[in-house]
Amino acid sequence: MKVVIVAKTNMKHNICVGAAEGGSGKLIRLIPEDGQRFHSWQEFDAEVGAIVQIVGNQSVVTEPPHVEDYVVKKWRQLDDVEDLVAWVEQKCDICEGGPGELFDGYLQSTAAGSRYITREAGIPTHSVEFWRLPYDLVLHTWRNDDKPDSHTYQSVGSGVFKVKYVGTEEPVKKLAAGTIVRVSLARWHQFPNDDVEKCWLQLSGWYLDQFDF
Repeated sequence: MKVVIVAKTNMKHNICVGAAEGGSGKLIRLIPEDGQRFHSWQEFDAEVGAIVQIVGNQSVVTEPPHVEDYVVKKWRQLDDVEDLVAWVEQKCDICEGGPGELFDGYLQSTAAGSRYITREAGIPTHSVEFWRLPYDLVLHTWRNDDKPDSHTYQSVGSGVFKVKYVGTEEPVKKLAAGTIVRVSLARWHQFPNDDVEKCWLQLSGWYLDQFDF
């Protein structure tokens, strides 16, 4: 099967690889056969925009909403998409509207604007979407001497919205309204000071013409 690499996400020491089927544009997550436990690769050389031939099968073990896992036995890069923005526009479903339209409407919000889902409030049918931004998002960076920088994108003057950036590309200072981004739900996690397990919304990539930033 041919797929297009649409995102690479930092997972500390590993990389989570997002892809879309070449024919249908359906979003999938590539999982190495020898790394299924971690849902990620230690190394994956193909960059975002690469066309890749994969051999494998849909994972039979899933935990909703993370149903996109595709177990890869082997792969090789074929080429690169000439215009990734146009390809996503033509091939893939793109969510339009505010954050309330994402993930079947199940997202909840903290007072600071971060979004998440819980089992009690409802689980969407999927964990990855493309979204056309309804307003500008501005980069905020926190620096820590002994840890990597932490990045979020936040709305300004258009309601409270904040999302953590987890992609591998260098963050840009601003994502303008109308930009297509890839958002996903992190794996289920319960923080020590929280009594509810949640999946948190995160942003892993954007699709801009080369002169847009």
